[in-house]
Amino acid sequence: LELTPEQEPRFQHRNTCIHYGYGSVAIIPVRENGKTVGTLQLNEKKKNAFTEETIVFFEGVCLNIGNALMRKQAEEELTKSESRLRMAHKVAKMGNWEWNLITNDLFWAEENYSIHGIDPLKVKPSFETFLSVVDPKQHEYINKAIADAIAGESSYDIDYTVIRPDNGEKCVINSKADIIKDNTGKPVKMIGTVQDITERKKAEEEI
Repeated sequence: LELTPEQEPRFQHRNTCIHYGYGSVAIIPVRENGKTVGTLQLNEKKKNAFTEETIVFFEGVCLNIGNALMRKQAEEELTKSESRLRMAHKVAKMGNWEWNLITNDLFWAEENYSIHGIDPLKVKPSFETFLSVVDPKQHEYINKAIADAIAGESSYDIDYTVIRPDNGEKCVINSKADIIKDNTGKPVKMIGTVQDITERKKAEEEI
């Protein structure tokens, strides 16, 4: 069905502006990911009040608004993704870590502290902190595994025993890592995961 000028929405909007005495009206879309999510409307009593430069300026404003909306949406999606990942790690008793071989800085994900029985508010992660909760009999084994992985002689995939400082329990942990090298081939970082496999080990022993 054809709409009369009175029924057509664009004419209704135009008539409203005329009713309020506006001689110039500019409507600039705000787009997010190619979709129009809003508009910026400029009203002025005078006719021909908006120059091309003015329109171009506010088009830039709307572009910035659209970009800000996309960034906010991306940040919200990232937050949701990180939350899901933390939950998955918690359920699987898995964490991740990153060790800078140049600066010796060590990053632990939240679940790493729980797996090793360490209070993140009291202890800063370091290789020394890590070894302090590992069965002393396995220190040499772990040091050799790291050295062999850095030298490229073997992959880093080990099981070790932790004596948790929070409750004294012994847990078996599996850790895997990749060696990251710079453009000269020098090892600069280890990035890996840890997982509490205590229950799996107990089940294997019962078979």
